[in-house]
Amino acid sequence: MLEVVRGSRIVNVMVMVVRYFGGTKLGTGGLVRAYAECTRSTLEALPLQPMIVTVRFTTLLPYELHEAVVRKLGAHGVRNLQERYEEEVLISGELPEREWDECEQDIRKLSRGRCGLSPDA
Repeated sequence: MLEVVRGSRIVNVMVMVVRYFGGTKLGTGGLVRAYAECTRSTLEALPLQPMIVTVRFTTLLPYELHEAVVRKLGAHGVRNLQERYEEEVLISGELPEREWDECEQDIRKLSRGRCGLSPDA
């Protein structure tokens, strides 16, 4: 089973096979083939998604920039966007790492240097 998973090049996956004995003795070779085939067919049926490395961030901005900044963040693929409204708007979320530099520049340009993204520690 492990060799089938390794050969598939899929990561962050767990495969578990449960076998109920039904009276047929498969022998060692038969068990290996049955478990490998079960693993292979399961992995082929999986809906796969690429792994995207993200950076968590926060930004503090005035209300008048809120709508434009949220639109810009959405264009850069921000996920798990959360907003807190106080004297200013505190926005946090996750940004694909490959988008970080461009998004940071876009936010600074949009706000004329008043706002930027701060990576969470």
